[in-house]
Amino acid sequence: MLISDLSSEQLLMLIVPALPNMWALKHAMYHDFPTPKEKYRWMMACVFIPCLGGLAYYFVGRRHASKEKVDIRARIEAERARAAEEKAAAVDASPESENVPSAAPLSESTPVESGAAEISASSASVTEKRNVRSSVAEKTSRAGVDDWSFGCPDDVRKP
Repeated sequence: MLISDLSSEQLLMLIVPALPNMWALKHAMYHDFPTPKEKYRWMMACVFIPCLGGLAYYFVGRRHASKEKVDIRARIEAERARAAEEKAAAVDASPESENVPSAAPLSESTPVESGAAEISASSASVTEKRNVRSSVAEKTSRAGVDDWSFGCPDDVRKP
């Protein structure tokens, strides 16, 4: 049986229950919620519980959504720009830049003393860069887990 073999009443019986779900998905996509988890849960309800998910969103979920629409394209571009900035910052703090020796200032001290001072200064800067890099990695790893965690044990990401 092909879809063209269906009568108009049968075709309406297939399309009408899908309309609330399609509207709910579009509305949820273009509006913000108090938390990202709530937004994704409503969208999953509309996908996995076809008729009831769309109706429940209309009567309950719509109240939780923000009143104004969100410009998704602008948000995606902003996220891409932020990711590019983070990548540039990570390249600046990469291990390759740590191994580059800095020019030692000319001083009146003996070569042994100036070499020891240079080593201690470079090790301090290396330690500082590692601390900055580890704190940035901690923040990004925690942010990723919090944003996308739906309470499943498999959501824990291993470094």
